[in-house]
Amino acid sequence: MQNIFQQRLAAGETLYGGWFMSGSATVLEAMACAGYDHVVIDMEHGPVNIHALRDLLNACVAGGSLPVVRMPDQDPTKIKHALDLGALNLVFPYVNTRAEAEAIVRACYYPPKGERGYARMHRGSRYTTDGEYVTKVNEHVQVIMQIETPEAMARHDEILSVPGVTGALFGPGDFAMCLGLQGDVSHPKVREAMAELGRYCQAKGLALGTVMPNPEAVKWAVAAGYGFVSMASDMGLMMGAMRSGLAECRNRQ
Repeated sequence: MQNIFQQRLAAGETLYGGWFMSGSATVLEAMACAGYDHVVIDMEHGPVNIHALRDLLNACVAGGSLPVVRMPDQDPTKIKHALDLGALNLVFPYVNTRAEAEAIVRACYYPPKGERGYARMHRGSRYTTDGEYVTKVNEHVQVIMQIETPEAMARHDEILSVPGVTGALFGPGDFAMCLGLQGDVSHPKVREAMAELGRYCQAKGLALGTVMPNPEAVKWAVAAGYGFVSMASDMGLMMGAMRSGLAECRNRQ
């Protein structure tokens, strides 16, 4: 059993990813084939539900990318379902307190490290054919807290120092909205917070990711210490290309 996403980050690699929102397994497989190191499957803001997750994980792997799942919330049952389906890299939105982080950790790990419910027959264990699953999975789960509010940023040390938390993902859009900046992810106040979190996670040896709107912003985040960064989303890129092409066609009339 192994987690290549975990291994590559631990080796100091920078992973350039996509962000998946459309819900289409075909689109996700195409994104993976395009060469993204990882793709974040967004269950918080996209139409993806737990029933679709198995096929999406398979599509991502088939195309050659590493799947990261942003959970819709912090519900322990949904966490259990995602883990049973074989998701190993989980991002949890809107974590603002140490108590929330502790509850998430309990749900992600088997005893004695946590309280995850046990079942033998699921995709995670390759339907019981992986004899090491139960004894090894606790070593490979990535439990990533999303820091996306000024409240969370003020408490990032107590949140990210919870035993079992393996990384953070900074949510620049929500952070900017909380500051009244209408989602301006490049605003100096947003970048100041991002840089602070970058220094913290580098010092603590924690994985750190984010999502940025364009290549220039991605490069800035990498320079600030972010090890896995997604650029835009499938829907954002498709809408941008469609609107741009249509505008060009109309302007040529």
